[in-house]
Amino acid sequence: MAIRIIRKATVRKLPETLADVADLLAKDGTLPGNRRRDLISSITSTARLTARQSSDIPADVSVLRDLFKTLHPAQGRISSKRLSNIRADLAAALQHTGVIPVPDPDTKPSMAWRKFLDHAPAKHQSWFLSRFVRFCSLRQIEPANVTDAVVRDFRTWLDARILTNDPKKVVKDTAVAFNAIIKRAGLDIPLLATTLSSRHLARRLDTYPASLGRHRALLETPA
Repeated sequence: MAIRIIRKATVRKLPETLADVADLLAKDGTLPGNRRRDLISSITSTARLTARQSSDIPADVSVLRDLFKTLHPAQGRISSKRLSNIRADLAAALQHTGVIPVPDPDTKPSMAWRKFLDHAPAKHQSWFLSRFVRFCSLRQIEPANVTDAVVRDFRTWLDARILTNDPKKVVKDTAVAFNAIIKRAGLDIPLLATTLSSRHLARRLDTYPASLGRHRALLETPA
């Protein structure tokens, strides 16, 4: 009788704090030494700029995005470029350790989207829509099929990935640009709501270690 051996898949637990992220990076032999040091340095720098321990900072994109909104280069006596580099390296560290999902495959706009963008009265409208167009094209959603529900999905997608721009503002600019093209070209496509729910997906506070219970108060404390 043949014996079938079933191995359980190993599920790696996502890091809960930036200290956990740093530990994973330190043990990761796939990263070149210089790159590993840069990514760990971004965590050290973030902790220094916020005057707290990396073990007290949640590895959560929405929390970190709000945290960076409170930071100014002058606080840490660094340049704006240095602060941007810290944020970019931190995003890379989060992506490498699984906190931020891997990037979507590079997808060219479909023919329908290219024709839609040809109606844009200004370049900035096409620019505002570029990320949304790639998001939709990958999922085979054409302009005529875009709804407020699709935009909400896009908001959720952004919430999980970006540390820079406010997803709420990105979504609003996207809807405004999308509507402007429809109006200018007289297209038979429903307009989008330009003000959607401000809800976004973030981990509940009770899913964090007890030691992180005070992070909200720290975020709300004036600099």
